[in-house]
Amino acid sequence: MPAFDAIAINPRDTRALVIGADPEDVARTASFLGALSYQVEGVSDYDRAVQKVEEFSPHIVLLDAVFNDLSGIDLLEQIKKARPDTGVILVSHAPRPEQILHAFFEGASGFLTKPLFITEVDLRIRSVLKKIAYRKQMQETANHLEAEKQLLLRYFSGDVAEKLLSGEITADLKGTRADVSMFFLSLRNAAAIAKTMSAGDFSHFLSQIFVDVLDLVYSHHGSVNKLTGAGILATFGLPVASPNDAKNCVDCARSLQEHFQLMNETGAWPQRIEFGIGIATGSVFAGNIGSYRKMEYTVIGDPANLAARLDQLSRKLGIDILADGATVARSGVQGAERIAESSVRGKKHDVEIFRL
Repeated sequence: MPAFDAIAINPRDTRALVIGADPEDVARTASFLGALSYQVEGVSDYDRAVQKVEEFSPHIVLLDAVFNDLSGIDLLEQIKKARPDTGVILVSHAPRPEQILHAFFEGASGFLTKPLFITEVDLRIRSVLKKIAYRKQMQETANHLEAEKQLLLRYFSGDVAEKLLSGEITADLKGTRADVSMFFLSLRNAAAIAKTMSAGDFSHFLSQIFVDVLDLVYSHHGSVNKLTGAGILATFGLPVASPNDAKNCVDCARSLQEHFQLMNETGAWPQRIEFGIGIATGSVFAGNIGSYRKMEYTVIGDPANLAARLDQLSRKLGIDILADGATVARSGVQGAERIAESSVRGKKHDVEIFRL
């Protein structure tokens, strides 16, 4: 965003409207501004002033504070309602402090005291328009940052998104190799439950479940990489790695296990949920892939495939959580039960499989 002092105001591109009770005074001020190359129009009819504002769409209005026995501040309120982004400078012979305060409260951008000196008028107009332009640029920047934040919140917890935007942490979302822990979680009986509910009820049911699941992932410093309809892929170590990624991943899986058990035991959900989790650790590609039509932040690599296969195996074995040896070793988890060393499609060496 340009610095305030770098914002340039070109009179030729600026529409200025002069509003006052004295037609000669209005014409004289308009003539001065026209000589400085402003696009100028004037109006001395109080009742026509707001209509003129709407027709002319001025960037700046010079408004007489007194219209015979009428108040220019009342007109100021109407102008700001019609054109909130238009700058309004009130002009008065001897403005009282309470008049100035009232005017600023109603949206005035500045005051000028009669008699007017054209150099002062020009400088005041430029100053007001620069402030308006700067505020607009700040708002556009804020809107852009908010849009980026909402995009990041699709993948990362709120604290990580804030740190990415502030520059406290950096990450290349275009593509990088990273050492991460991850899990696939699937709802095993989702298809069966769907047959017992209307589409709307089932959608609401799943949404309720995933609100809790995502909150637990984020609270354990994880990121949600993908929603798979009846499951999720969560990663720990993206966009920035930490020494506790494997432990956070395991702790989150166990917290989810406790959560599902509690909800099932208390009957908090309209249907009992069966679930499985497969955990793996290793090197993956992480980044945005796709085209301008659809872009998705994803992870690709052996650990992602292994986590998916361990999730599938957990279903066959009727076990809630399975993890590979790399995850168990790095996490320092206690109570892991080694149940197999098995060959896995796509892996050159056998994989140790643990029940958590």
